[in-house]
Amino acid sequence: MATKKKESVALAPGPQKSLSWYEQGETVLGLLAKELSTEVTAPRMAEIVRQLTTWEEDIAALAKAGKQRLLELVEDKGEVVTEKGTKVYEADGWHLEARPWRTGFDSKKVETMLRAKGLEPDTHMNIKVSYEVDEVKLKLLQLNGRVTEAEMDLAKYDRKMVLLTPKKLKGKEADDE
Repeated sequence: MATKKKESVALAPGPQKSLSWYEQGETVLGLLAKELSTEVTAPRMAEIVRQLTTWEEDIAALAKAGKQRLLELVEDKGEVVTEKGTKVYEADGWHLEARPWRTGFDSKKVETMLRAKGLEPDTHMNIKVSYEVDEVKLKLLQLNGRVTEAEMDLAKYDRKMVLLTPKKLKGKEADDE
């Protein structure tokens, strides 16, 4: 009894040039979509869904890391374009923008600072459901020597930036960076 030699069969002809990571990803997604649109056994469907779930987590982690690197780039090289500190960086036809959030004073920190100094927050802050910072009243406390500059700095929000979705620029010359 002669053993047959196994043949390897290519599913598709090899590309003339190597595909970019983007094209490879599109190819894989296309193959998965095609397979999912056919009659698939439950075990095979479970295997596909498990793999997609794993990839979803991996892609989310990669996207998070990529956004963090873009944010660092904008914070490092971007130009401040608003009073609050929005930064913009344009390079190679891309517009990258990062906006600060939670700027100004943290009401809870100001309330804690005032209570620690024996001052009543309701006389030095606006009252809402909780205390709200009145920067004019806070500045008056500082001018009267009841609150120091260092204490005011401690009561400010920790400045953070959030990256907005990058946009491809149309009809604009690309920078050299």
